[in-house]
Amino acid sequence: MTPLIKQFPWLSWILFLIVYAVFGWLIASDEDSWTKVLFEHLRIWGVHDILTDSQSLLRTVIVNLLEVSFVFLLIFFFSDFFSLLESICKTPFASNILTFGYIVFWALLVSVVLSWISYFTRLLILLAAALLLRTDMQRLDMNHLQTCIIIRLSGIVAFILGTVAFKIWGVNVQSV
Repeated sequence: MTPLIKQFPWLSWILFLIVYAVFGWLIASDEDSWTKVLFEHLRIWGVHDILTDSQSLLRTVIVNLLEVSFVFLLIFFFSDFFSLLESICKTPFASNILTFGYIVFWALLVSVVLSWISYFTRLLILLAAALLLRTDMQRLDMNHLQTCIIIRLSGIVAFILGTVAFKIWGVNVQSV
């Protein structure tokens, strides 16, 4: 065995996979509630009634695309969190107007976080798992590109496996 495989942070990688698979399970299990709200808004906005049919292929495609795009955004955000945070916080205090806008933005963000604390804790757990894996991989002197690729691919695969696992073995509410 090569030294990199022996030293690879298997424990943090497995923890990362479990966290993202559970997140996929949670998103799939909560799919009915958030899709009902989404499609009701689309119906109010005048989108054709084909979207309200629960067996519609278009509806299934839209829901799956939304889930995948949400996870892609999370994984890309969490795999390179510190670079993104640095670019956001780099020059907010260049003028009084930017400073005021920055403070208002963060106040709004804090109020949203406090009102949706259960969802925010899920995101913090995802972030913690990604940062743990990233830190362990950087300890092995893996470069930035390698860590980003491993985190992104692993997160996407784990999320998809969690979603598929719910669709196969999840509790069917209608049969209970």
